[in-house]
Amino acid sequence: MTVPILQLENLSFSYPDRTNVLKNINLSFSPGRKIAVLGNNGAGKSTLFLHLNGLLRPKNGTVYFKGQPLKYKKKELVQLRKSVGLVFQQADSQIFASTVRDDVAFGPKNLGLAKEEIEQYVDEALRLTEMTNYSRRPPHLLSIGEKKRVAIAGVLAMKPEVIVLDEPTAGLDLYYSDRLLHILSSIHQNGTTIILSTHDVDFAYEWSDEIIIMNNGETLYSGDGHGAFSDEGILSRSHLHKPWILDIVNQFEEIPSHADFPKSRDQLLHWLSQKIGRK
Repeated sequence: MTVPILQLENLSFSYPDRTNVLKNINLSFSPGRKIAVLGNNGAGKSTLFLHLNGLLRPKNGTVYFKGQPLKYKKKELVQLRKSVGLVFQQADSQIFASTVRDDVAFGPKNLGLAKEEIEQYVDEALRLTEMTNYSRRPPHLLSIGEKKRVAIAGVLAMKPEVIVLDEPTAGLDLYYSDRLLHILSSIHQNGTTIILSTHDVDFAYEWSDEIIIMNNGETLYSGDGHGAFSDEGILSRSHLHKPWILDIVNQFEEIPSHADFPKSRDQLLHWLSQKIGRK
């Protein structure tokens, strides 16, 4: 049985004003998966993510990293943050160097790597995020989408096993959203686990292997996309709607099995063409 790379057991957290942001969260994150976290504003998604690489410590409960409980000692936290990279919603929060290349190199330098390794890691991160031609530019002159790619490159250069992204497409137009999602797919092909939050149910349904739905600091659902969007009670409580693909398929008398349910536009068109061909 595969050991979860991250696991949260009975995790609760409240801020100094005593607002209970997370309430008895139990979640497991398996390596190599694409996981989308959904929920309305204030559901607790961002606070949850800050626990995944030790930036916040739970009031109650335990965070496990590769099966071992996190003890929040400096050495442990350094190792955790090397393995679990966090990309904030606002890229400006983690970009500070005078050039793109210097910013991406900051993490590997702090790991004490040899110069040749640092150059190799930075070059690869810039290539994966399609930012090679921007390496000498000042980050403050970049667009929102370009800054997000720099932030992702800075995390990638640390060679993490998990990348956690808080609303990566927020504030982006359709072109940059598509480019960013293409980049994430390329990163995942290298075996990296990707956990992200989003309000886009269509993207979450098509892209993810697993979906987590949160509401008011609690986990309402954790599982596959079909199950997530087939439960009207969960959708109502979390203020979410069904992906358009499910809406279309549900209009037909003959509905495919759970395993064969189309997840993408191409799969839907293939399924429709088969139905038409049988008539």
